[in-house]
Amino acid sequence: MPATQELKIYLAGPEVFLPNPLAKGADKRAAIARFNDEVLPDQNFRFSGLYPMSAESNYFTEDPPATAMLIFRKAVDLMDAADLIIANVTRFRGPSADVGTAFEMGYMHAQHKPVFAYYSMQETYFTADQCESTVLDRTNPDSDAHTTHVAKVRAFAAGYLVDRTTSKERDNYTHMIENFGLTDNLMIVGAVRSATGGQQGYAPAASFEAALQEAAAYYSKEQVHNRPQSREEAVHV
Repeated sequence: MPATQELKIYLAGPEVFLPNPLAKGADKRAAIARFNDEVLPDQNFRFSGLYPMSAESNYFTEDPPATAMLIFRKAVDLMDAADLIIANVTRFRGPSADVGTAFEMGYMHAQHKPVFAYYSMQETYFTADQCESTVLDRTNPDSDAHTTHVAKVRAFAAGYLVDRTTSKERDNYTHMIENFGLTDNLMIVGAVRSATGGQQGYAPAASFEAALQEAAAYYSKEQVHNRPQSREEAVHV
């Protein structure tokens, strides 16, 4: 029986900014372990998770720019060691995915590593109500920060976003609005579709577990494609 291959997943997303980032990483690793046991027992590969933050992380210094570069290099090292990426592209601090996560997806795509993503909101990209709902999800509704942030987002939406029912292609400042019917910027969705072959339409997966399913399907197909041909198959090529 072939040896089991460990495929390392870089776990990208804005969870590192949440109040309990280590717990979020542990939850994803636990989900991967369950997936291995329940879905992949007959496959000769298993997944493991590389999360950009751990209890042993020791790169915070008294010099903020130096700390930032240490974090950057740590993330790049993990991506270099990874075989694929699964990114949380749920809207964060605005109408699109976390910008750091978007960079990480591009970095992995440039290395020709498969890019998978999940997204809990499947509506099309860039509408004012979605901006506000993201803020409601991310801030304490009883805090002053919440009130201030919601006001800023509403002001942003009033000044820049145009009701799509009017069929306008530009905002009130004549800037073009990306309107391809996608769930996020075309570069983000394109990177995901290049790995999935478009099998999931124009949207990333609906959950982390669903993205794991897509990654497993991808590697299962890779195994079939790359396995040695039988004598009978070779004759019929």
